[in-house]
Amino acid sequence: MDAKLRHKNKIIEFIGNPENDFPTRTKLAEVCEITEQGLRKHFTPDDFMELEQEGLELRRKRYTAHAAKVDKGLIKKAEEGDPAACKLFYQRLEGWNEKHGVELSGSVTLAGLIADLNKKNKKE
Repeated sequence: MDAKLRHKNKIIEFIGNPENDFPTRTKLAEVCEITEQGLRKHFTPDDFMELEQEGLELRRKRYTAHAAKVDKGLIKKAEEGDPAACKLFYQRLEGWNEKHGVELSGSVTLAGLIADLNKKNKKE
């Protein structure tokens, strides 16, 4: 395996690990056990964008098991009647959201509509 491929695999694995913070170029060079200059020699800015995308995709796949546990707990709380859990369940899993309406009467101007919306938001 050539050096660039070996470094690529290390970078993707590092970015893909949910336990790691998103790395700087300095950290990536450290992970690859080379200098930052060596890292730039192997990878262009476009290469870095591609590596980051691959790493983030791997990270999302690894979150799937954790998300399933969270969803299971959310469903249990909703089944027990927790109103906040019920609301979140419908928002997340069913695509439900609260609808806010504004009643209008008479002539309407944009400035008046914005003022009414601001008043309504301050009340909530």
